[in-house]
Amino acid sequence: MNKLSVKGLKWLKGFHLIAVACWVGGAVSLLSLYFLKDSVSDGNVLYGMNQSIHHVDMSIVVVPGAIGSLLTGLVYSLFSNWGFFRHNWLTFKWIVTSIAIVFGTFFLGPWETAMMDISGKIGLASLQNP
Repeated sequence: MNKLSVKGLKWLKGFHLIAVACWVGGAVSLLSLYFLKDSVSDGNVLYGMNQSIHHVDMSIVVVPGAIGSLLTGLVYSLFSNWGFFRHNWLTFKWIVTSIAIVFGTFFLGPWETAMMDISGKIGLASLQNP
C-alpha cells in the first residue's frame, strides 16, 4: 500500500491534532457547563443550558472532533509506518477511542438528549425528579 509523503504526514498530523483538540476541549467545556447548573434558578435557563450542551456535543465540537480523530487515526495507521498494532500504546489508544465513541453514541448522547427534553417539559423540577 502507498505511504504518505513527509509533507502529507505533517498535514495529517495537523488535522489529527485539531480533531483531538476539538474532542477533548469540547468535553472539558461540557463539564464546565454541567457544573454551572448548580446555580440555575429558572427552568428556562436550565433548558437553555441543556440545549447549549446538546449543540456543543452533537453538532459543533465533540462529535465532529471524535469522528475526525477516528478517521485521521485510521488514515495514519493505513498510510504510514505506524500501523495499528506496532506499539502497545497505539493498540491501547485504538481500544480507548473505540470504547469512548461507542459509549458516547449509545449511552451519553441519548441521555443528553433526554435530559434536554425533560428540562424543556418540566423545567427545574427535572433536577429533583427521580
